[in-house]
Amino acid sequence: MDDCEYVHTRTKKDIGRLCEFENVSGLANASVDANAELLSTFGHIHEINASLDTMPTYSVHSINTDRVEVHSRGQVHIEGGWPREIDSSEPQDTAKWRKRLDKDPQFAPTVAKLCNKMKKVLEDNKTIDLFGGIGSASVDPLGVQTFKSDSAALFKDPHGHRTVSRVSWHPDSLGRFAASYLNVSGTESKKESCFSYLWECDLPNQPMLTLTPSSSLLSIQMYTRNGDLIIGGCSDGSVNFFDIRTSTNPVACTLYEHSHTDSVSDVSWILSKTHSEIVSTSTDGRVMWWDVRQLASGPVETCDLTPYAGTAIEWQQEAGPTKFLIGTEEGVVLSLNKRPKKPIETGGWFGVEDKGGSLKHSGPVLSVKRNMFHPKYFLSVGGDNCIKVWLEDLKSPIFETPHCGSQYLSGTWSPSRPSLFVGSRHDGVIDFFDYSLGMGPSSYSHKVSESPVSTLAMEPKGRLLAAGDAAGTISLLQLSDELSLPIPNEKNIMGTILEREQRREKNLDTLRKQQTASVLTAATSTSNPRVSKRIDQQQYLAREYEWQQIVGIKIEPQDMSIRTS
Repeated sequence: MDDCEYVHTRTKKDIGRLCEFENVSGLANASVDANAELLSTFGHIHEINASLDTMPTYSVHSINTDRVEVHSRGQVHIEGGWPREIDSSEPQDTAKWRKRLDKDPQFAPTVAKLCNKMKKVLEDNKTIDLFGGIGSASVDPLGVQTFKSDSAALFKDPHGHRTVSRVSWHPDSLGRFAASYLNVSGTESKKESCFSYLWECDLPNQPMLTLTPSSSLLSIQMYTRNGDLIIGGCSDGSVNFFDIRTSTNPVACTLYEHSHTDSVSDVSWILSKTHSEIVSTSTDGRVMWWDVRQLASGPVETCDLTPYAGTAIEWQQEAGPTKFLIGTEEGVVLSLNKRPKKPIETGGWFGVEDKGGSLKHSGPVLSVKRNMFHPKYFLSVGGDNCIKVWLEDLKSPIFETPHCGSQYLSGTWSPSRPSLFVGSRHDGVIDFFDYSLGMGPSSYSHKVSESPVSTLAMEPKGRLLAAGDAAGTISLLQLSDELSLPIPNEKNIMGTILEREQRREKNLDTLRKQQTASVLTAATSTSNPRVSKRIDQQQYLAREYEWQQIVGIKIEPQDMSIRTS
């Protein structure tokens, strides 16, 4: 094809002016004839589909790693290197040979040469720092506490998704704990549905031992002096005693005619000279004391709680060997005093309005735990969204945690820190309250499960926390130093806080009694039988403001509000 050129000319005066467009007839500047040879090399395409996108393309893959099987193996060290004429199993022969080597003049130079070689190896390791961390640890110059808890392991129920009802740690801190499971569906047709397990922290894949009770266990506890002795409260009302040194089946069991008529809510060991005394409670309204050597003979002593039904037990040697705290289904806590050769007395009704108490729980008391450093004080967890702390001398709680959006199901004090206690919630969150920092919301929270966390148990050293949920999974948390190691003078600090709240609550109780007496006098004079127990708000605020000035709290009277029972 010849070159085609078209030249457009324009006068200089028209340059820079706006273009004016108008309709003109077509003008052919070039024409190319058709070529049949080129046409045969082309093909017709009827449809062309194209997809354009400016977003980058990603490839997503999902993999599931193989389960790691961990086993423990023992290693036997046998002493060797003896001459043929020396029998290493005979202590006298080996002792004579050692004395002979000590007298040998070449013994000392040989040991010196070996020490020089070992010293060189040790110095090399020290220079390289094989066992140290990479980089220097940063120290917070302000000393700000950073709470942290890491999930160390998960222990899943090998037989379904039963609710973890209770966890009990080995008293010698060997990294073992016993767990009881409850089949909430109510069907126990299979024998496996009643199994409870003894777990080891280093082996989360399979239980160390399987306990076979007569029925599902609602509660379980290891003996504080011997972890091989275990007791459990069953859903059929019986109490089982296990000695894992002999068998995984119950060594002794209570007979049906002597057992509870309802599920055993809680059991506890009692330290005694015979190391065989236990106590149990049930929702049938009875508390029974047993001797594990004679479980078939019936209870040693029985206490009737009518009209209350027992749900939790707390006994601690430091608080008094005769004192027992019983949580009830009605939301109150009872204090029992069991003295030798005397009838059992109910010494305290905590939260019972008819006995001068107030602010009981709105549901069943699920946990009652004493402070190990201040045994007079104890916490309780009920069917509401707060944890209450009580004093034995008062019938009302001295303080309670701020209300949250979920119900608390379990709680316990830290065995290593006097001012720290823990609570588990229905939404799977565990709250840590450190009252050495302040009496407010939780200092730290950790979500461990999507299911409700039904029980908590802390290791005797305070480093590990076991949390069992309603899906049959036990989460093992490793707590940081800020949550496990006590701060300087922490016991005295917590004692001061508790005594301060005790004086405050006693002042409120005095005001309440004075107000009740004045109203009673006015009602008697006017022959009006109705008596109000409410406190005069102005008098209460004045007394509260005076107390806050004494302890050094700066707050204006108009910013305070009254708490009514």
